[in-house]
Amino acid sequence: MELTMEAWDFNGRVASMRQGSDIRGYLFVTVAESTAHEPRPQVLLEFLRSSDANQHTWFYSDRADPTGYDTAAELSSLEIDWYGTRYSARWLADDQATEIKKYFDHQEPVGKKIVNAFLNRKSGSQVNVLPDHGN
Repeated sequence: MELTMEAWDFNGRVASMRQGSDIRGYLFVTVAESTAHEPRPQVLLEFLRSSDANQHTWFYSDRADPTGYDTAAELSSLEIDWYGTRYSARWLADDQATEIKKYFDHQEPVGKKIVNAFLNRKSGSQVNVLPDHGN
C-alpha cells in the first residue's frame, strides 16, 4: 500500500536541491490555510539557489502553483521541476534545517555560516542573495 502525502505533511520542511551529487540550493515549503475562496491549501515553495559562477552569490525565487496542480505529489516524488530545470530533493532533518529556516523565516540574512555549514566553503566574504530571473 502506497502512502499518500498531503500538502500539510510538507509544511515548514526544508530540502536540499541537487543535480547529481551537487547541492544546488535549498527549498522551503509553506502551506497556507484554506479560505472560502480557495478550499485547497495553498502551497508556497521558496528556492535559494547557489550561483554557478560565484560561490558568494545565491539566487532567490518562489513558486505558488495553480489550484489544479498536485504540488504534494511533486514533493512526494522528490523530483522537482523548477521553471524547467530538474532537481532531486532530499528532506533535511530538523536539526540540519534550522539555519536554512532562519533565512526563509526572515530572521536573519543568509550568511557565511549557512554556506560553510552546508557547502563547506571557507571564505570571509559576504554572501549576496539576489532575485532569480532564470538559470
